[in-house]
Order: sequence, then C-alpha cells, then structure tokens
Amino acid sequence: MTTREELPKKIAVLMGGPGSEREVSLATGRGVAKALRSLGAEVVEIDVRNEDFQLPNDVDLAFITIHGTFGEDGQIQKILERRGIAYTGDGVSASETAFDKIHTKEKFREHGITTPPWEVIHAGQRPTITLPIVVKAPRQGSTVGVVIVRNESELESAIDEAAKYDRELLTKGRLLRFQQQVSVSQSAGGRRSGARLSGKHRRGKNKGDSGTGAPRISLSRSAGVRACGRNSIRQRTAVHLGDQHHSRHDRG
Repeated sequence: MTTREELPKKIAVLMGGPGSEREVSLATGRGVAKALRSLGAEVVEIDVRNEDFQLPNDVDLAFITIHGTFGEDGQIQKILERRGIAYTGDGVSASETAFDKIHTKEKFREHGITTPPWEVIHAGQRPTITLPIVVKAPRQGSTVGVVIVRNESELESAIDEAAKYDRELLTKGRLLRFQQQVSVSQSAGGRRSGARLSGKHRRGKNKGDSGTGAPRISLSRSAGVRACGRNSIRQRTAVHLGDQHHSRHDRG
C-alpha cells in the first residue's frame, strides 16, 4: 500500500479533455483527486481543454484521467514528455498502438496472435466478412463509434454511424462471448486469495483451483520506472490465475 511518504509532493490530476468522453473524464478526475487527498497528497485539479493547458511549475507528477482521444492515444503523453513532466500510465508509443484498433490488430497478426476475422473499410464501402459483425471507429475510446450489425438491414446505418468519427473503419467478426465476474479478496502475508466466478458459465475444478470451482487469484503490485523528465511512474499489476501469469498496466 502506498504511504504518504511515498507520494509525490504535488500531483496535478489532468481531467476533461477535448474528446467525446469529456464528462466522464471530469467525474473520474474528481474521484481520483479526492482519493489522493485522502492519502495526504497535495493535489491540483487541471481541466484540460486543449494542448495549451497550464500546470504549476512545482508539479512533481501528472495523473492522467482523460478518457479516450487526447488522453489515451499518446497526444497528452507527447506534450508532457516535451515539458519534462512525469506522468502515470504507458508512454507515447504504447499508448498510440493500444488506442488505435487497426494498429493493434496489425500487431496481433505480426506476432501470430489469433483474433476474430477483420478487415478495414472506408466510409461508403461494404465489408466482406459474414454477419454478424462489429463496425468500429478505430480511434475512439470506450464504445464510441462502435455498432453491432446482426443483419443486412442494419449494415448501412452502422457504417454511417461509425463514419461520423473516422473515414477509415474496422470491421470484425463478432464472437458469442460468455462473461465471468470474479471476486478477489486480499489476504495477509501475500498468500493467494480465493476467487469465486459468478455468472451463467462456471469453470470446473482444474489445476490451480481454489476449491470453489474457480481458479485461485492473487494480486501483486510492483512499480516500474520509465525514463521521462524528472520521475516517470508506471504501475503494473500482475494477476496470477492458477499457474498462468498475466500483467496489465494501470492508467490510474
């Protein structure tokens, strides 16, 4: 757990942004600022409307809470790096790749990772993938510009909707998914926690199970440091599912 002594002296929470997710970003930023203050941090809230936003000269860390475009696509990361200001989350290159759905698909293909069939079309074109499909504006956050197409009559309006955000569109086959909800409890001494899956589908008892019919889950947190300006901070959460290991980067 982070202690008050470990917190940067002054944290700027960047919120809002000029994109379509501005309102939810403002709410996120206010929540993050409140949480940081509860830990004893000195916090300044910055409503970012464009690239000319101003920060106090004595800020030690920029905490990015801007959703979608400008906040997650490498733009604000470039600005902060030019200014020599440490920030949360991934760097420019990783942000650009992860945010661009087409670029991400290309990376998956390059490394031999199987994904549902996909193709890139432009506004006015029709995909060749068999329905049902998903039509996506490739460079928007959350579900902005994302439309599920179940039958032929829905295709034209879906393309028109996604094309409001980008002329280049990603279309991909839709998978029938099942969703698992996992409850995670933290235990003392770093022991693995028991987890119970809920929902329509449950796994059977496999290697690594906790005895609840679900794999055991434990969380470990370590801070990695990426060079940028004065002190760049990147948090990584490692998630262990039985004998499998997965990791993700937290934007905050």
